[in-house]
Amino acid sequence: MSRTILVTGGGTGIGRACAHHFAAQGEQVIVTGRRPGPLAEAAAHDGVRALECDHTDPAALTRLLAALPERIDVLVNNAGGNTDFDADGEQDLAAYARDFRANLDANLVGAALTTRALDGRRAARWCTSAPSPPTGEPAPTVRPRPGSPPGTPTWRPRWARAM
Repeated sequence: MSRTILVTGGGTGIGRACAHHFAAQGEQVIVTGRRPGPLAEAAAHDGVRALECDHTDPAALTRLLAALPERIDVLVNNAGGNTDFDADGEQDLAAYARDFRANLDANLVGAALTTRALDGRRAARWCTSAPSPPTGEPAPTVRPRPGSPPGTPTWRPRWARAM
């Protein structure tokens, strides 16, 4: 029996590679992301379905839940990435705080909201992972993505116990 795997940030890069790897193994894969173009390209692969979602937005996650199956076996919490610091040329502390919070939202808050939103849909054996090259079975743990904000390691033990 195939598993249902949700890959956030699955439209490009590591997320897309993970999605295509799992789909090639016969798994049912759902990819999410903010940009329709890359999502459509990712979904051109057999076994991959795409849904648009900004994982930092609680309302978008609520809409996503309506489109997801009742059970998710594996969550690849891959959405995120570093937002550009100083993109607007501002370099004062207020701009730095704004940019830092944007990075926290993109990399930490989005993953936390997604995991929480899926509380009632976890399979009996729940796996979640941050991105790593597809090598087969994901480890039943929560690993931070490279460059994750400092808050991530303190959340891992609690998430691992909950999963």
